[in-house]
Amino acid sequence: MAEEESAAARLTIEGRGELWAVHGSEYNYPSVVVRNVGTEWIGPVRITVENLRKSRMRFMDPQLTMARWEHEGTPQEEILSGAVTTGEDSEFETLTCESVALNLDCKPGQWVVLYPRMSAYAGGRQKPPGIIDFTIETPDGAERLGNNRVFVFIR
Repeated sequence: MAEEESAAARLTIEGRGELWAVHGSEYNYPSVVVRNVGTEWIGPVRITVENLRKSRMRFMDPQLTMARWEHEGTPQEEILSGAVTTGEDSEFETLTCESVALNLDCKPGQWVVLYPRMSAYAGGRQKPPGIIDFTIETPDGAERLGNNRVFVFIR
């Protein structure tokens, strides 16, 4: 579990740690659970999802799904539109969603799950896993509120 601290805004971002995917499959969802463990409501944020090994995984579209739970009820899903950019290194791509209404109270029993839709390439257990980094920041990017990493192993 990764945890970052800010004045009164604090998030925990819990990843599954690892995900197994099948070579050539288009429905892989690396995901993280986000909870507010601070003392203040957290509203708009910037969310970035970095794919650090594009030869292993690719974003299927410039979208991120946010599923919101309150206690044990049925989740409400929202599709967040973003932009995918590729770094100078061909192995690197980033999905960024600006001004996301995270809207998490500090009361227990409320959380969101974030996940992009990705396809898997280059199977083989000998190869290094895909690496997907999730980061949540203030809207201006000045302060990181939390991040976590998911490793994707492809069969």
